[in-house]
Amino acid sequence: MSAISIYRSKYRRLFEDLFKANEDFVPHYKEDKTSFSFKAIPHFIDRMVDRNISFDCVKDMLMKVYNNKTAVQQIIDYIEDDNREHRLEITDGEIWLGCTVGLTPIHSNHLITLRMAFKNNNRIEGKIPVKVIKI
Repeated sequence: MSAISIYRSKYRRLFEDLFKANEDFVPHYKEDKTSFSFKAIPHFIDRMVDRNISFDCVKDMLMKVYNNKTAVQQIIDYIEDDNREHRLEITDGEIWLGCTVGLTPIHSNHLITLRMAFKNNNRIEGKIPVKVIKI
């Protein structure tokens, strides 16, 4: 088994445990019960491994999101916007997490799928419309 496969399996288990068991990652609610939670897909995990981004870096970034009321509100506003941009990017200036939001909420909980991870403090805008939330 290659080192990449080992990291991929390890990160997948770590994300599953993080999102299921950690009370810090429960969905965030607004008064009208709009909420969101994150999901890491295999492509995201592969990009983390390819770009040497550790699980702890991503976990710390997600903790920054959950602990920042302004960021949480911006994400909920983004979810509720009918004319929202195709992608959502969350950054602290060095780590960039590229996300999409599921079209159909499950029990008012919107699933935000983590799709890409970058470590770059000089990131340039892409060609597709993106909503950037800075932490």
